[in-house]
Amino acid sequence: MCNDDTFVLRFWRNNSCVVIGKFQKEEYEVNIDYIKSKNIPIIRRFTGGGTVYHDEGTLNITFCKSKNFHLFSKYFHEEGKGITEIILESIKSFGINARIGVRNSIFVGEKKILGSAMAIKGNAFLYHASMLVNTDISVLKNVIKWKEDYPKNIRNVVKSVRSKVINLTDLKFLSMDELKSRILENFIRYLKISYVKEIN
Repeated sequence: MCNDDTFVLRFWRNNSCVVIGKFQKEEYEVNIDYIKSKNIPIIRRFTGGGTVYHDEGTLNITFCKSKNFHLFSKYFHEEGKGITEIILESIKSFGINARIGVRNSIFVGEKKILGSAMAIKGNAFLYHASMLVNTDISVLKNVIKWKEDYPKNIRNVVKSVRSKVINLTDLKFLSMDELKSRILENFIRYLKISYVKEIN
């Protein structure tokens, strides 16, 4: 996986799909009839967190490092917050007044543009974030159930916390490539990386 002196930063995008957290029940999180009618697949990730919708307008950011190499703190959640702050500074550099909110998400005003999740797997600390850049918000709103309807007696589940959402491009016109380049530049600067190997 990742050595103590090596970081992996990956940018990627999906076709239209729903991604649910490890401890969630899809029948309570998404509109099953709608996604079946649109042939939208449901994918379960091995990290926790809530349900998200991806399409080609969603920028996914995955960061991997050794769990024993501490960038910001020896504490798991503080490491994740430090990584989110690097992404936050990248967004703010475009003149967007964003902030980190609860659950290590990024908001502009009361609207969410990025959610994140973390996990330890083997020797690796894994961080993942999904950013709404130019996502089809109308589909997103139809895919996700916006009112919680879990049975009261259900246990061992993680319920999504719903937030109002907005695309980054509704706030500032910029391309996906511009955004990725700025985030990469900030990771290199904040983590004092001396060598970068890009793989397409």
